[in-house]
Amino acid sequence: SYPQNMRIHFDVKDWNLIRHRKWDFDLIFSHLPEHTLNIKNVLYNTSSHNPPVVGYCHWFDIKDVVVSTMHAFTYNLMGLLEMKRCYLNTQAQKDLVLEEAEKILSIWNCKKVDKILEVQHPGIREVDIIEIEDIQPYEKIIVFNHRPATYKDFDNFMKTMDLLWEQRQDFKVWIPLLEVSNRPYVYVTKYDKDGYYKELQRCCVGYSPKQSYGGWSVASTDGIMRGVPYIMYDAPYYKELNPKANFFEDNDDAIQLLNEYLDNESHRNSMAKDGLIHLKKHLIYTIEMQKML
Repeated sequence: SYPQNMRIHFDVKDWNLIRHRKWDFDLIFSHLPEHTLNIKNVLYNTSSHNPPVVGYCHWFDIKDVVVSTMHAFTYNLMGLLEMKRCYLNTQAQKDLVLEEAEKILSIWNCKKVDKILEVQHPGIREVDIIEIEDIQPYEKIIVFNHRPATYKDFDNFMKTMDLLWEQRQDFKVWIPLLEVSNRPYVYVTKYDKDGYYKELQRCCVGYSPKQSYGGWSVASTDGIMRGVPYIMYDAPYYKELNPKANFFEDNDDAIQLLNEYLDNESHRNSMAKDGLIHLKKHLIYTIEMQKML
């Protein structure tokens, strides 16, 4: 549903149906921390169940990120304070949450939120990461496999592509989540998961845009694990993802890097190998999950 409705809507009657069943609750794992206080009120006060709440949240309603007139960050915080632990994407995102929390909570509660929040980078299945020797011949395709949305800086990405197109017309841009092509050089072909991975391997380079919410980029790891190097916006959350990547600060930097990847096969393949090695050393799902377990 509409995100703000989802964040504030809580149906006590639905939870009454759950708690009246003959189940014993040992743990609640929540992806929506803003509902934690309501959940605990229902279970703790009207049943014999007092399970701890842990969870994971990849999105917080930080004022400067949410485009809605109203946001639900206060709900986020009230729920967080009722959790034993809440994992989130990056240290950069945690810093944003704590900075905004200081405007609302007491010093004591900010310290409590700091202890509750713990960075847990989303891992990757080892079987999905190709071997270096399986890096395939590629075409001059730039991939933007993120959502074509404002919080993914999509309009600025298209501005960069238009500027690059003025310089050269020997490349294509694949935007799989765009509904309809918006440029002569853009294609939006949709695939199932296997087809998506195969099409990624045809791409020369990926583009990781500025992300105002400071979160992880699964779109980027999708490409890197299939042997596609990504140029990345110069921000802490991307340096947590792949510190050896090429970073850009503005459109001119991005265009310079894209030209190098399109023209320099040796550099492109070298960066693809570095990305695969980094993922295998640091982001295997079964290794990352040990922290949470």
